[in-house]
Amino acid sequence: MSDDDESEFVRARFSGRRYQDGTLPLTALPELISYERILTELARWCYKQDHPERSRVPKNFTKQLALGLEGIERGSAIARLVRPSEGLPLREQDYFTRARDLLSRAIAGETPAVEELDRVPRNVRNALSKFGRTLEAGDSISLEWGGISHSTYDLVRRRAMQQQLHAEYDESFNEVGLLTGISKGTRKIDFQLYNGTSLSGNLTTATVDADLSFQYVDESRPYVRVVGTSTHYASGALKLLEVEEVEYLGEISPDFEAHFGRIAALEAGWLDGSGAAIAPSAIRNALELTRRLVWVHAFSAPRVYPTPEGGVQAEWTGGRWSTMVEVDPEGDFFAHAVDDADEEHERTAKAVDMNDILKFISSYVEKRGASDGG
Repeated sequence: MSDDDESEFVRARFSGRRYQDGTLPLTALPELISYERILTELARWCYKQDHPERSRVPKNFTKQLALGLEGIERGSAIARLVRPSEGLPLREQDYFTRARDLLSRAIAGETPAVEELDRVPRNVRNALSKFGRTLEAGDSISLEWGGISHSTYDLVRRRAMQQQLHAEYDESFNEVGLLTGISKGTRKIDFQLYNGTSLSGNLTTATVDADLSFQYVDESRPYVRVVGTSTHYASGALKLLEVEEVEYLGEISPDFEAHFGRIAALEAGWLDGSGAAIAPSAIRNALELTRRLVWVHAFSAPRVYPTPEGGVQAEWTGGRWSTMVEVDPEGDFFAHAVDDADEEHERTAKAVDMNDILKFISSYVEKRGASDGG
């Protein structure tokens, strides 16, 4: 069908890793349903703005939209949405086209459109909060018609737009952290993010019935990946709604964990009669740092060594920068990065807060350029 076919209302181009083969996963279909709902509610609002004397839209008003999915085309994954070829006569003006254009301009960040959306009632805001809920990092939805891409919706733009509208919104949740409590009986999970935020969520039936392959023990606080849905509020608060999957992460690797165990067991005098025993705080923080880098930031595990002072040193090589982090006996961090092409070009950082040292490492360590630990 040609781009100028009157029945074709919009093309939603889904881009990202999941759509590279030109197929649209069934899990993405709710985005099309949400899009239609936004346009329906927005068109109703536009009509009432133009006709304040009327409390209702005309009979069969929504039948003027009635979007249908005619097909999926390649080029990422393009969903072609069409309107009925034999619809009812349009009244005064096509409010659904107006709604489509207004939404697209707001997504593109045009201030007048965003300000207009800021006046919409709660039912429209609720519809807006659902659009983009299934997006993952690297995904986007481009809205095209007339052979032109008018706007692109991704996680960054979605969050910015919802903040501009002072609205709460739902989105997919996929995070690693500490499991602080779980109950199959009450279908509840307690989970702590690395920034200290504590969340509680409801386990879905699928999660409850699945073999979680581990037994939660309060003292162990195991590392897990939690996948589900969360709500972001205008205040900045985050609420975990549903948990679809709980993955026990276990060890980074048996060899790496065993190597850490050997370092932890070193006693005073391990270095030819000298060398302090390795401090528990150094072991704890070095292992925590490594787990966060591997599980959350997708880095390779570093090479790890004990230090004569009783600390732990981790090293990454193989990229442009050689990077070292030393955790001293008190558990504090010192980082040093050297440009392998120019050894006089170096950077250092000292921190007590692990998040600060993580930012430093992320600037100099390549995710797939580091060696395995051992």
